[in-house]
Amino acid sequence: MIPYGSEILKAMLDGTWKTCGPFAQHVTVKMEIRDEEGDRFEHVLSIFMLGRSSEDYRHAFGCMFLVIDQYHSTRIQTVLAHTDCEAAIHAGLYAAAKEVGISVFTTYCSVHIIRCITKGLKKSLGMTKIPSCVRVTVSVINSCVSLTFFISCLFFLAICPV
Repeated sequence: MIPYGSEILKAMLDGTWKTCGPFAQHVTVKMEIRDEEGDRFEHVLSIFMLGRSSEDYRHAFGCMFLVIDQYHSTRIQTVLAHTDCEAAIHAGLYAAAKEVGISVFTTYCSVHIIRCITKGLKKSLGMTKIPSCVRVTVSVINSCVSLTFFISCLFFLAICPV
């Protein structure tokens, strides 16, 4: 059961790596934070990184938690994160949260999930171009919310074995 209250941080994380100049990665974090009085406000944090490894993300997200704790005077106990299907982001977020005793619940962007599936099908079938029948199948899967959730759970279990 996910707790509710001021100790929850809802965050959307998006990494951009092709258009961030000299940096290897630009991570945008849009957060919804509630203060001690229960007032909700949104905060956008930009993190420019020199690398894209899980250790780089762990350090960046660790600094993010420190900023939230000090600047906003809010002790986060749970993070509800929505992010791309990037294993390094996922691993770095979980590692940083674990270091400071924060629980993380993650959902993934359905567009990124479908891209991962399409890329995996293309690679496993040895194709250079995706046939239209595969595109239609992938579109049908994307339109089914329950299947997308199921795929997200499978992806989560694949990168974080219990």
